[in-house]
Amino acid sequence: MLTVCPSLSSSMLQELKCMSRGLGENSYGPGGVHWKIQKLRNMSATDAISLLRNNKAVKVSIVKSEETKVRQEDLSKLLYEVQLLRTQQDNMECQIQDMKQQNEVLWREVVSLRQNHTQQQKVMNKLIQFLFSQMQSSTPSAVGLKRKL
Repeated sequence: MLTVCPSLSSSMLQELKCMSRGLGENSYGPGGVHWKIQKLRNMSATDAISLLRNNKAVKVSIVKSEETKVRQEDLSKLLYEVQLLRTQQDNMECQIQDMKQQNEVLWREVVSLRQNHTQQQKVMNKLIQFLFSQMQSSTPSAVGLKRKL
């Protein structure tokens, strides 16, 4: 809990409480919030607020520099992951290109095989017609002929 001199107005007291939260309410010892508040008893309200503002600015700048380091680490990790993703994407694009080429080759082969099949089917139909025609032409003459002993 924050304790300050009674000469502070309620708005100033509220501002002090907000600023002390930014510094860490439970810090004790020289430089801690409670120790600084005890120092503030002998100061005027405006001096106390300006002192806390200055200390908060120092504390915030330290935190910001640490956040910047963390952000730079996160940024470098993110950059590394993006590079990995780009490499994977390039590999996938190469694989897709290879598959497209193989697909084209396979479709050309399918067309060729269909043509061969159609041609072979025509040849087989002609062969079957020829065989049927030979069987039909040989059958009537064979009925009229008798076997010689």
